[in-house]
Parts: sequence; structure tokens; C-alpha cells
Amino acid sequence: MILRARGPRGRQRTPAEAPVDEEIDRAARAMLANHGANAALEAERRSKNLLQCELEGQAAKWRKIALLVRRLEEQKRS
Repeated sequence: MILRARGPRGRQRTPAEAPVDEEIDRAARAMLANHGANAALEAERRSKNLLQCELEGQAAKWRKIALLVRRLEEQKRS
């Protein structure tokens, strides 16, 4: 069974609203600093490589990093 985080009004949070873990935040910001516009693509590439090595836990972290990179890029544009 998958447990989903609940927002302040009891509704399920979307991935964009989910709280960000400090490690993921730090990694996403480092990816942006080091890879610029290619940061999200690089994070996704790393995730795919880890999946091929059957390291699902680490791949999931890189997917979260890619998602946060995209969110940060969007915030920067607006």
C-alpha cells in the first residue's frame, strides 16, 4: 500500500506540492549550477542509468531531483 502525503485541508498533495527533502534540494541546486539548462536532462539520464543497474532507490532520488530542477527552472522564468 502506498501512503500519500496529505495537504493542510486533508486532500492529497500533487508531486509539485510535496515537501522537498534537504538532500534533494541541495542536489537539484548543484545540478542547476553545474549543468545549467541541461540539469534536468542530466538528472533523468542518471536515473535511467541507475535503473539499468537495478538500483531503484537511487533512481527514484534522481527522478525527484529532476522534478525539482524543472520546478526551480519554472520559478526562475516566472
